[in-house]
Amino acid sequence: MLTTLQIINIAKISQYLAIRDIAVKGLFGGGVDLQLPNKIYNIRKSIEYWYNIDPSDTSLVATGRYLMAICGIYGQVAQGITGGSGTVAVISGTTGAPLPYDFEVNASTSFIIDGQSQKTITAFIGYNIIFVRGNVAQSTVNNGGSYYSWNSTTGNFICYPAAVSTELFTITAV
Repeated sequence: MLTTLQIINIAKISQYLAIRDIAVKGLFGGGVDLQLPNKIYNIRKSIEYWYNIDPSDTSLVATGRYLMAICGIYGQVAQGITGGSGTVAVISGTTGAPLPYDFEVNASTSFIIDGQSQKTITAFIGYNIIFVRGNVAQSTVNNGGSYYSWNSTTGNFICYPAAVSTELFTITAV
């Protein structure tokens, strides 16, 4: 369970991510509520104010949960950025899931380069994956937009459409 301070930090990052998403996707925000950054800011500032007065106030737990719900997908991405996404229980005798690939696509040195759509990820064989593209979690369902396919037996990863320079990719084994 996240602490109130962790939720405040996640909300700060979520607010930035929402602003960035709206700026990238234009005036209509690609479906993002244009008031979302303001909502996150106002609720976060209220929680911060009350936390500074009385950090033991039990109402902060419910308000913090509400703030995390408002943050939505941006809160999930922010948890990954802050490392506040919880812990993974390691089964005795194993080393746990491999570290995620988190990178900006470029023309020559990134894990997946500009124009590339397929990559064999041997370190992730046997795992399922979560693929986040441009701070938006992707699906394996082809709905005519961006999606991906993953074969956990062979480690074959394919993203549609192909990677484009300056895109942010995160591929995480779960």
